[in-house]
Amino acid sequence: MPLRMFTVDLSRNDTAQVSLTAADRDAAADEAARLHPGFSVDGMVELGDDGTEAAEHWPVGRCESCQRRIWNGESYACDEEGCYTCAECMPDEADSDDGRWAGDDMMGASG
Repeated sequence: MPLRMFTVDLSRNDTAQVSLTAADRDAAADEAARLHPGFSVDGMVELGDDGTEAAEHWPVGRCESCQRRIWNGESYACDEEGCYTCAECMPDEADSDDGRWAGDDMMGASG
């Protein structure tokens, strides 16, 4: 898999920004967090081959079951306690219309 360029925004009591190459947004977030221990990843810009912005990504949360990062635009569930579950861990719930399934960053809304 070819490496892609990302600019990652991080925060703690201070803010930081790091530019790096990684295989995907998860690898970019992991590397940025490794380079800046204690900082959280707030978002990132994926750059195209020509160096211009190709996509923006920001983490919504982590799945309580598998700890996978859930990114903006992905489907997920969020319960009344604020616990996230990714689509892979709750595939049957994605088809229900009980008000727990969220997607496109709309926590708690049916999708």
